[in-house]
Amino acid sequence: HGRFTPFGGETIHSDAAMPVAAMIREMELLHATYLNIGYHPRVLQLWRETEHRGENAFEHIARRLGHRFVAERLSYARSIRAGGSLPFELTLKNVGFASPHLPRVVAVGLLPPGATQPAHSVVLPDADPRWWGPEAGAIPLRGVLPVPAEFPRGSCRRGLRFADPSERLRDDSRYAFRLANRDIVFTAAGGWNILVEDIACD
Repeated sequence: HGRFTPFGGETIHSDAAMPVAAMIREMELLHATYLNIGYHPRVLQLWRETEHRGENAFEHIARRLGHRFVAERLSYARSIRAGGSLPFELTLKNVGFASPHLPRVVAVGLLPPGATQPAHSVVLPDADPRWWGPEAGAIPLRGVLPVPAEFPRGSCRRGLRFADPSERLRDDSRYAFRLANRDIVFTAAGGWNILVEDIACD
């Protein structure tokens, strides 16, 4: 059930040993999406004082609750021509405990220099993040993005967006997914993950 519905709860205290690694494996198995931050304080404090795989256990668990998409590899042309096209291939990985439970509109777009919205974007109709659980492994996104004939010359950016399907909320970044990579900019206007900033348009 946890693969397709939200699952969570709270920790309990026990006099028996409670290895953090075993609890994390259980959260992976049950696809945990949330935990009560107020209970049990002894267990939560244990997590804060324990290291797991070289990092703080509490922070590790907090980051992995729900879904957490990471861009692993991107192939693209470094130059394009107005009126041409831009093929691309992006590989994602979900390092969270669960998959998203609500649909999202996955789109790629070309943003001119200084623009907050793309000059052109296309929706990837077969991309459904609800099926991208951690057990999915490498998640490939492929497509071809047409370049408008009137697209301005100079450098441009390529963005990826996971938007809410509602027309009213689609351009609201508060309802869009943000990739977990530290080096990927997320725009407050429109909710675009900027994957590339150095594509030259001739």
